[in-house]
Amino acid sequence: MLNFLQKSKDWILILLGILLIMFAVFNLIEFNPFTYLESRRETPAVEQEGFAPLFIPVTHAERDTGIESADESISTNTFTPERIVIEKIGLDAPVEMAQTINVDVDGQEVTQFLIPEEFAAGWHEGSAQLGAVGNTVISGHHNAYGKVFAHLVDLEVGDDVTVLSGKHEFHYTIVNKMILPEKNESLEIRLQNARWILPSTDERLTLVTCWPANSNTHRLILVAIPVVIEPTPTPTATPVPHPTEVFQIGRPITELLSSGISTPTPILQNIIVRNAGRYSVNIRALPDMESKIIESFKAGDEASGFSRTEDGNWLLIEYQNTQGWVSADLVEILLPVESLPTVIIPTPTP
Repeated sequence: MLNFLQKSKDWILILLGILLIMFAVFNLIEFNPFTYLESRRETPAVEQEGFAPLFIPVTHAERDTGIESADESISTNTFTPERIVIEKIGLDAPVEMAQTINVDVDGQEVTQFLIPEEFAAGWHEGSAQLGAVGNTVISGHHNAYGKVFAHLVDLEVGDDVTVLSGKHEFHYTIVNKMILPEKNESLEIRLQNARWILPSTDERLTLVTCWPANSNTHRLILVAIPVVIEPTPTPTATPVPHPTEVFQIGRPITELLSSGISTPTPILQNIIVRNAGRYSVNIRALPDMESKIIESFKAGDEASGFSRTEDGNWLLIEYQNTQGWVSADLVEILLPVESLPTVIIPTPTP
C-alpha cells in the first residue's frame, strides 16, 4: 500500500490541484453545485381532488404578477374580488386568492393555479382586479370541497353574474360558454385552452371549472363582459310624526359611529345588526378586508352587535354562534325602543 502511494503521489497531487482549481473557479463565478442540482429536480403538478390541474406558460405568469402599469398603480377605482353571486344558480360564495406555483409537465416548466380547497372561489393571482382593464379570472371546484361551482354548467349566454368588493358591485353578462377537452390531452392543447385565462386588452370576467362531475375530463369556461347599471334614485324619507317601537338608523352607519358625538350608555346594549342588502356579507376574524372569512351573514338576517372599531368602520357581531367583524357600510343598526331617551309632554293649557 505504501509503495502504491509513493508511486501514485504525483497523480494524487495533480488530482488535488485540479480540485482546488475547480473550487476556486466555482467561487469566482458564484456557482453552487448543490443549488444547481436542486434546481434541476422536477416539481410535479399538484393533484387537487375534483380539478384537473390548470396551467399557463411561466412567461405570462411572471409578466402578469411582476409588472404593474402606471395606470393600474395610480387607479383608485379597482377592487379585489370578495364575493361572487349568481342568482340563477343560487350561488353566493366568498372569493379567496388562488395562488400559483411553478411545476414541470412533460419536460416543460409551467405555472399552476391552486384552487381554494373550501367553499370559496379562487381569484387567480396576477389576474385583473375588478373595474380594471384586463381579464379577471375566478376558478372553483364543482364536485369537491363544498362544490362552489357545482351548477356553473347550467348557465347560458345572457345570464348575469355579480362580483362584490366591500360595498361595490360589479355586474357582468355571459357572452361565451365553452366546454373544452382537457384532462387527457397533450400539454400543447391544455395551454391552448388556457389562453382564455391569459391577460386581455378589454375588461372581462372569466369563470373556470371542470366537467363533468364524474370524470373532470373537460374544462368549462364562461366569459362575461361588464354591464353598466344606472343607480336607482334614493327616495326622500317622510318624517314620522309619532313614536315607533323600533328606531332604525340606515346607511351610512360609518358617519354616525365616527361622528365623535357621545351616545347614551343604553345604546351600546342589545344592539341588533341587520343585513338589509341583497347579498350576503363576509364576517371576518379581524376588522380588516384582508382578514380570514369565518362566516357569511345572509341577506335579510339579524345578529347581535357588541362593539365597533374606533373609526366606526367595523362592527363586532355574533351570528349563528360565531363572533366576528362586518363592514359597517354593508349593514344597518336597529336600536331597541328602550334605548331612546324619554321626554315629558306638557299638558296643553285649556
